[in-house]
This record gives sequence, C-alpha cells and structure tokens, in this order.
Amino acid sequence: MPYDQLNELFNKHEYFIHLPQNVDPFCRSVAEAYLAGCKLICNDNVGCLSYDWFKDRETVRKELKLAAKKFWFHVGGVIN
Repeated sequence: MPYDQLNELFNKHEYFIHLPQNVDPFCRSVAEAYLAGCKLICNDNVGCLSYDWFKDRETVRKELKLAAKKFWFHVGGVIN
C-alpha cells in the first residue's frame, strides 16, 4: 500500500492488531494507526508502547514531531 494512502486505510478501521514474535524497537505502523484513531491490540514486543510518553494521542503526536530534532541534537553533542 502506498504510504500516502495509509492514513485513509487506518481511518476506515476501529482496531489495529500487531503481535510480533520478536521485540521491535518502535514500530511506526502502530504509532500511525494509533494517531489515526485506531484502538491497538498489541503484545509486549511492540517497542513504541514501552515509551513513558506513549499514553495519549496528543502527547504521542508532540513527541513524534520533536523526534528528529532531538535525535540530531544528541548526534551533534556526540560529534562536538
């Protein structure tokens, strides 16, 4: 499915299920489905759910908007 159509797809569904066998570090699909309003059915292997800020849609939205800036800030600190 083309990326630009994912939000439309998520909005057509009430639930998003993701039950990976292995731990994943974040899982962008879960975050995107959550922000689109889906209720999540996940196991403990979904990394994004382990972040303390992954508690409500507005907080998740704010954190994800800042993620790239925070990443490059920390990379710059290591390089300098």
